Amino acid sequence: MAGFRKTNGLLPYQCEKASTRLDIAGSSRTTAPWASSSRVTWGIGPLGTPLARFLYEAGTLKQTKRTGWWMAGVRDPESVAEHSWRTALLATITANLEGADPARAAYLAVWHDSQETRTGDVNHLGKKYATEADPQAVTADQVAGMPEILASAVRELVAEYEAKESAEAICARDADKLECMIQGIEYKAQGYENAQRWIGNSRRRHTTKSANELADAVLATGSLDWLRSALGETRN
Repeated sequence: MAGFRKTNGLLPYQCEKASTRLDIAGSSRTTAPWASSSRVTWGIGPLGTPLARFLYEAGTLKQTKRTGWWMAGVRDPESVAEHSWRTALLATITANLEGADPARAAYLAVWHDSQETRTGDVNHLGKKYATEADPQAVTADQVAGMPEILASAVRELVAEYEAKESAEAICARDADKLECMIQGIEYKAQGYENAQRWIGNSRRRHTTKSANELADAVLATGSLDWLRSALGETRN
């Protein structure tokens, strides 16, 4: 699977943006990418700025629970932010192994559940009864009023992830399923036997060769084997 080719040392999606400086009030202007002393216009209103407001909004994902785990009996499951962190890490690993761009894959993974600040985490059972929100429509609302160079970049990013076509999007989506599988293994090791359903379902949904091989390796490894290895121990 081929990744992006670099042009003049930059990836294609970086070329147009490398020389553009953000104006926090909502506009942009061209300047040297290394220039940092130019004045930034904040344009702070009664409710701050759209970008500053979003930073607080994004922080709510640290408290937003991944609700499917409740059905497995997990009383206090992981947050969406916790899930997204390891998903981004796995995206870099999978993309590297697949010859795709790991930075782009991680970028996609970091934002892949960002809409859940407004929708919450709707599990698969909930989706049977509730109309699923369009991630691109939610994202458009979230970035409205931000500097256009930033807003358009985020809209394009979410559209790429949802299209499931680019090498990096495929790797990021595999990373999402890998992270769910690994979390399920960890919960099962803590005594939540019903987490096996999530382990099995996630394992069947991997697409790339690297994700499938990594999943097999994870399944053959204990969740505390990293600690045993670090201490020079063996598994009983």
